Amino acid sequence: MCGTHVHVSVPDPETGVQILNHLRAWLPILQAATANSPIFGGRDTTYASWRSMMWERWPTVGPTPYLESHEQYEMLVADLVASGAMLDEGMLYWYARLSATYPTVEIRMGDVMPSLDDSLLLAALTRALVATLLKDVRDGVPAPNVPHPLLMAAHWRAAHDGLEGLNIDMATREPRPAWRLMPTR
Repeated sequence: MCGTHVHVSVPDPETGVQILNHLRAWLPILQAATANSPIFGGRDTTYASWRSMMWERWPTVGPTPYLESHEQYEMLVADLVASGAMLDEGMLYWYARLSATYPTVEIRMGDVMPSLDDSLLLAALTRALVATLLKDVRDGVPAPNVPHPLLMAAHWRAAHDGLEGLNIDMATREPRPAWRLMPTR
């Protein structure tokens, strides 16, 4: 069940929550780019990332919800601990979260990359994306409030097809070739 985690420094938790809101629309395509686990039990699953499908059985796995503030983030974490769905903040397995240990946002939906070069490319793309989104947060650009079911569908497409199939363009809400949705700005 191992995956790739990329940490990117943020100035403070409140900014981190706003970065998480901005990241939501981009994470399905980053997941598609990391899809690397089609085999399970010696058989082809027909999914580009079967690990993603297995991982989603945990109750705290999935897209980060749209959050109004760091206070709301902390309250939701406390509620999840109190519910018994997780023992502590470290068991919050959203695809992006604030790190429980470091002053970072942690992007954590990707499969393990097949090579060091692939890992470095993912880290560089992720850091560049967060830097761009940090500028948007500072400039007051609102995060797109993408409906949760649409994000779930896009993450399913990412796990099923990787970059070779379709995924959902969050701006138009229409299917497009996944590789064309990679961050370019």
